[in-house]
Amino acid sequence: MSIFSSDDGGINSTRTGYQSRGRKVPGSGGRISSARIKRSSSKRQWGSAAPWFWLASPNNNNNGRVRRGGEADWNNNNRNNSLPVPVVRSGPARSWSPPFRTHDCCFRFHEDGRRKDSLYMHTDLTIDAVFDAYFDCRRTKRNSINQLRFEADLESNLVALYSDLANGNYRIGRSTAFIVTRPKIREVWAADFRDRVVHHVIYNAISDRFHRRFIRDSYACIPGRGTHDGMRRVSSFARSITRNWTQPAYFLKADVANFFNTIDHNILIDLVERHVYEDWLRALIRQVALHDPRPDAAMRSPPTLFSRVPRHKSLLHAPEGKGLPIGNLTSQFFANLYMNELDQHVKHVLKARHYGRYVDDMVLFHEDPSILNSWYVQMDNFLKTRLGLRLHPNKKHLNRADSGIDFTGFIIKPGRTYLRQTSLSGCKRKIRAWERRGSPVDPETLEKVSQSLNSYLGMLRQVNGYKARKSLCCRVESLFLQADGECTKVRTSSSIK
Repeated sequence: MSIFSSDDGGINSTRTGYQSRGRKVPGSGGRISSARIKRSSSKRQWGSAAPWFWLASPNNNNNGRVRRGGEADWNNNNRNNSLPVPVVRSGPARSWSPPFRTHDCCFRFHEDGRRKDSLYMHTDLTIDAVFDAYFDCRRTKRNSINQLRFEADLESNLVALYSDLANGNYRIGRSTAFIVTRPKIREVWAADFRDRVVHHVIYNAISDRFHRRFIRDSYACIPGRGTHDGMRRVSSFARSITRNWTQPAYFLKADVANFFNTIDHNILIDLVERHVYEDWLRALIRQVALHDPRPDAAMRSPPTLFSRVPRHKSLLHAPEGKGLPIGNLTSQFFANLYMNELDQHVKHVLKARHYGRYVDDMVLFHEDPSILNSWYVQMDNFLKTRLGLRLHPNKKHLNRADSGIDFTGFIIKPGRTYLRQTSLSGCKRKIRAWERRGSPVDPETLEKVSQSLNSYLGMLRQVNGYKARKSLCCRVESLFLQADGECTKVRTSSSIK
């Protein structure tokens, strides 16, 4: 059944939360609703995983109320009474079900019968959820060896993984450990591709319920945020606290010491299980969070590189029951969840109005530096007593806001923002390495150079970086690499039509 409106020109919805535009059907006098439904900025209500929609019958003046994936219940009340109804996308009706089977909203109760405040959604594991997790996982791992090996028998592997998860027979595979030296030396523990799919299963199942609880100014591992969002928000904090740079104000930067290696597993599990009630999810999260990848890991870097990692920053030397492997999606998400306790304390107990955090880097603003010092002490005490962490004593930075704020790789100054010089140096280092090899112009090398340079040009577009962009483009421009007029992108000559 096609979802067409009647011949009177279509249905225009005036219900809050929907905007629609009629579109002419080629070869007919009717109109169809727009293929896009723009929702309002209001939050989605609990229990709306499979909402009811109103449809217009193509053959009569009736309206049908239909649940996604169900049959329409036709009636003519709204048509006869001229009541507005929301429209749905055009085209043939399709059955639909969420990747996770989400049941109705439920309340949790204390043992004495009092209702808990939190409303939760009960989620079941489905085969669709595993397939969706696979597609999410392969976006950043396309054509890697593990991904190609998994795809060789894709459907069988995904069905077998779903079966293991559903039956409780899932076992974590072997991780790969290696060392990266830029921007600073550190260990990376990469899970097997099959295990990465499981990480996405967990993330897709629980991320939404926790993202609702995070503060607005937590910038890491949250869709729609990131380093650029953090830079813009902190810049707006600085302008606000200084009255557009006309009044003196101060900022405090702080950093958690040895953050990933000192996260306590028991505290983490307790924080997660406050809002996760499904038995299968709890068991899976415990298995992933408590897993120790060290015993059977494949070491891909030479021992000399591992020995260069400071002992207190190495997972190989982390105490029992502490530490998360850097390199997994779940580690990033769990770290954000762990630090959310401090975020809530800073916002609701310390009452800090201008505060932002990216992973374990925090910045606060106030007109009085003594208050910032007091907040620093209180934050340190909270981390020690509640989370088993501490602030790094040598990375406390208190200064005037107009002296320049270094945050998420950018330097924020009055009226302008720059990319951090160390980041810019990394790009120049790659260009020099290309030049030392004789500036080869084979297609593969040119593609790698252009991709690397475009990533830096993308960061420079966010700030006052025209001169830096022009300088970089002039160094690589040739018959084979060409930049656009604003020096925002470099392309190979073969890709220019």
